[in-house]
Formats: sequence, C-alpha cells, structure tokens
Amino acid sequence: MPEGLLLTSSDLANVVANLKAENFNGYLTWQLAPQQSAYVFFCNGEILSSFRYSGQEDFKVWKADKLVERAGSQGTPAHSYVLSPRMAKILSYSFGFRPIYQQHTLPPKSLKKVGDEVESEKLTGIAAFESQGQTSVVAWERGEILNETFVTGYGQFLCGRDQVTQCFNRANAEGATLSVFAEKTEIVEKQMRRFQRDLDRLTPLTPKSVSGFFASKDTLKLDADIVKKWGVSGAFQLLVEDEDGRLLGAFKAQGANGKDNQIEVPLKILQSWGIESSSQVEVYPQAD
Repeated sequence: MPEGLLLTSSDLANVVANLKAENFNGYLTWQLAPQQSAYVFFCNGEILSSFRYSGQEDFKVWKADKLVERAGSQGTPAHSYVLSPRMAKILSYSFGFRPIYQQHTLPPKSLKKVGDEVESEKLTGIAAFESQGQTSVVAWERGEILNETFVTGYGQFLCGRDQVTQCFNRANAEGATLSVFAEKTEIVEKQMRRFQRDLDRLTPLTPKSVSGFFASKDTLKLDADIVKKWGVSGAFQLLVEDEDGRLLGAFKAQGANGKDNQIEVPLKILQSWGIESSSQVEVYPQAD
C-alpha cells in the first residue's frame, strides 16, 4: 500500500479484512491526530495487538475496530509495512516495553554489559544506537538477538547477522547514544491478556447525574444485567474512561435494575470528569 494513502474508516476496515485474508505479517498504521497514531500488528493474518501511540511512551491498547472507527470519514494518512512473523511479534509487544536505557551515553568497550543484562533476564525488546547522525535498531527475543536468514533489515531495524554484527562492533569501538526498551515476554503477554479481558468487558454508557438528599454521594449505579454479565456482585470498583480512552478514575459502583444504557453518577463526580453532557463513557470492572 503506498505510504501516506488517505483512507477513511470504511477503507481501513476493508484493508484490515484483506490483510487477515492474505495471512499478512507486519503492521498497519494510520494517523489519528497530529501527534497520535494507530498501530495494528498481524502475524499470519491474526491480529496480535492494536494500540494508539501518542509519543513519550504513551500507549493505549484498544481493539482494532475501535481504532478504525476513530479514523473518521475524511481520510487519514495510512500505510502497511511487511515484516517477518518474528519481527511483527516482537514489535507487537512494544506497548509493554519498559525503558532500560534512555539516551544513555554508551562509552567504547561497554556494550557487553548491556547485552549480558538483556540476555540474563531473557528480555524481549529493541535497542536503538545513535551515532554520527544515524540510527540503527536491533531487536531481542527472550534474550537472543533477532537474526533473519533472507532479510537484512526493515528500514532502521537491522536483522541480518552481518548487519547486526557491524552495528555492535561499531558501537563497541566508538561508543554511541543508546536507548533500550524491553520487558520479559511473560510479563507483556500477561498484560495483554488482562487488557483483552478489560476490552471484552468495556461497555459504553450514557452518564446521568443524580443529586438530592436520598442520592448516593459516592456510588455509581449501572444496569444489573451488565454487572451480572461481568460476573461481579455487590459493591465493586468501576473504571471509567472518556470517549478518547482517558481514564477518569476508579469509583465505587453497584448494579441496579432498569438502568438500561445509562449510568447514574453523583453530580459532583460527574462534574469532576469535565465531559460534555452528551458524551458517553466506557466502563469496566477493576481487575482483582
């Protein structure tokens, strides 16, 4: 797909369907806002993860169809990138990587310490080496450097054995500015399972303010059938997000009959959210 092609949400929905049917390996990305992009990663046509990225490690994991809907009808710059299945899987975990080094000045002959740290902890992630105005990126999978047999690299990402070796030798001999983002695979996979459970429970509701002498001052009320579907009972903690995925907070909540698609919110709490009266919120129970 040509880089920067303008696609609407309906166009993107068709692209996602086609990439699934074609057993695509790689990722699809498009612009959601001036400083905000959507990413959907595929391995053999299966969606591995999808998230919004706003820079400075600001990730929001969302379902792909919700990201597609937010593209709108005006057209947004989009592009797909082909990767190997292994590279696609590693980058699909990027929402869960933690910074190990950020813009770290790596002195000559000190790279081994970094490599030993990643290898000993069996981390999965990426390392970016900046030197003389150029950036080269390598990837680790469970503590092992990613080497591909038939591909030397994907843009700045190096995956050919010779190219990776040259990058390491140069950084070790000359030094470089180093950034490493990585995490144990098991931790990221656990995060993804938890995100998926939350996404499956995510329910859009319309807030309704309540006030007065008999109204609760601290408890939100939503339809009992929704609560039953979640498998919770009694009073519980409810996470509330606005339509942009911004977390508004965790609040005491309970089920009540006849609320349908509304959620009753004490007036002071609703005012603290700072949302329009016509806005919806999305809610889900806080995990144990």
